[in-house]
Amino acid sequence: MNKKFELLKTVLKKENLVELIAYFETVFQMSLLFFVQHSGFDRDDVIERLEEMGLQVDTDYFFDILNELVFDYELPEDYENFDYFFPIIKEKAIYYALNEYIKADKTLLNKEIYFQTMLEEISKGGYFAKDLDELVDNELPFRISYWDEIIDDKLCSQIEQVILNDKF
Repeated sequence: MNKKFELLKTVLKKENLVELIAYFETVFQMSLLFFVQHSGFDRDDVIERLEEMGLQVDTDYFFDILNELVFDYELPEDYENFDYFFPIIKEKAIYYALNEYIKADKTLLNKEIYFQTMLEEISKGGYFAKDLDELVDNELPFRISYWDEIIDDKLCSQIEQVILNDKF
């Protein structure tokens, strides 16, 4: 458990926490955009539907994911830093966006069929194409700046206490 404790302390450092939540949120938002575009008609329809849904990341959900990553995933032997989490965070954000989108879009027909179709596309690995990766890369610095202003050392300490008290 000592290795996991040290990992959690690393993840909960301000700069790492900011980067992880910014990445999660960016992938979430770009995934929503993809889902709405995939099922939309034109640019105006996509924008209108995104605004109507007004979906945002639930930070409690994100912190549950952090707990899960640190305590439920088996770390590889050659683990050296928290970059190991980014592919997992990406996958979690995509699935979270899909679930939230399916629940929120009142105009989407055949939700179960759409959900299954997207799950298949995601599982094949073809979902997050190069252009979506570029959108994430372009947006990420802005999301990092945003979260850097919200998450201060005091908040990091409070988050750490909640998570550590829950597990240790």
